Amino acid sequence: MTVSRRSFVKSMGTGAAALLIGARGREAWAGTQSATSAFVPSATSDLLLSSNENPLGPGKHVLDAMQGILGESGAGAGRYFFAQQAKMREVLGAAHGAAESNVVVGAGSSEILLIAADVFTTPERGVVTPDPTFGTCAGRAALLGHPVERIGLDSALRVDLQRMVSAAKGAGLVYLCNPNNPTATAWSGPDMRAAILEMLKISPETTILVDEAYHEYATEPSYATMIPLALENPRVIVARTFSKAYGMAGLRIGYGVSHEDTIKKMSDWRGMDMFTSVPGRVGAVAALGNKPHLAKEIERNEVVRRATRKFFHDAGYEDTDSQANFVYIDIRSSNEDFKKACRERGVRIGGGSKLYPKRARISLGTMEEMEHAFGVFEDALKEVKQELEALLEQTHAPGE
Repeated sequence: MTVSRRSFVKSMGTGAAALLIGARGREAWAGTQSATSAFVPSATSDLLLSSNENPLGPGKHVLDAMQGILGESGAGAGRYFFAQQAKMREVLGAAHGAAESNVVVGAGSSEILLIAADVFTTPERGVVTPDPTFGTCAGRAALLGHPVERIGLDSALRVDLQRMVSAAKGAGLVYLCNPNNPTATAWSGPDMRAAILEMLKISPETTILVDEAYHEYATEPSYATMIPLALENPRVIVARTFSKAYGMAGLRIGYGVSHEDTIKKMSDWRGMDMFTSVPGRVGAVAALGNKPHLAKEIERNEVVRRATRKFFHDAGYEDTDSQANFVYIDIRSSNEDFKKACRERGVRIGGGSKLYPKRARISLGTMEEMEHAFGVFEDALKEVKQELEALLEQTHAPGE
């Protein structure tokens, strides 16, 4: 059955529709007055370049699949569809040459990270994490009162693998984000594999969690997933998400892949597999089945990434070698001031970190959105530069 975006949104209802409207529907949605309007991007709302989202959403094939499971009347939303839980694990396993028993599904990959921190850290054996990086594992361990050891990045703003190896001994969990968030940097497959094997050699009781949220966007030829290693070694887990390249951030679907013994530990701790939505599960299966759509998204992101990096290079600003759907720019001024200047002009960007206060993380929108954003960035950079120069003049002004 073919459905239009409008009929699909109508059948879903405003609550679910708020999660599904993509950038291409902003103008049509802008005039709608509802309780969800504050959460749905529109032609009059700020341009959101702050959360590393896919600006186009999941694609019609995913929307159609979700419409199909819900039915014309929406009655499907009242059913649990238990069989879909096993179906999704089966499809995910097959996608990686594995079995259903090698997969645990979560509400985004963040749930996989939370489960790993719960299961594999203790008051005596904490987590070792890069700094800065995505903070879910470290935050959960800290909340539990478990030790957190933070390891700074190397000179290229990559995860410092050698220092991570040295710190791994005695840890309950080592967290590696590759490509890393917020720096967008990535290690090659051989380098990652060698580092993980060295960690396991010196600390065989430690579990290694590799977060590959941005895997699909990594275009460096030497980059490779660690899923094959995870399938053969019970001490290695790989986390993936449908929130980025697949455009399903609002639908909250992620998963972990590992040896079946490790997956059983995680699944047993979590209990019943009922924490993801039926539309999300069905949509994820549809997304996996449409490789041409994913390839187009990867190509689109690469084109926008090159253009964005060129804009900043031409303006005299350095960045990292991004392997993600965001860039990490050295703006040589306070990122907080730059964020504020951008926000005042209707563009929201991400933060840097306490360790890199002059770095800005900027998510990639559509090419049209970025072309608009370039003008905003130019004005905002001029403003913060002028403010810095004025401050320096005051600081060095002769006394009366």
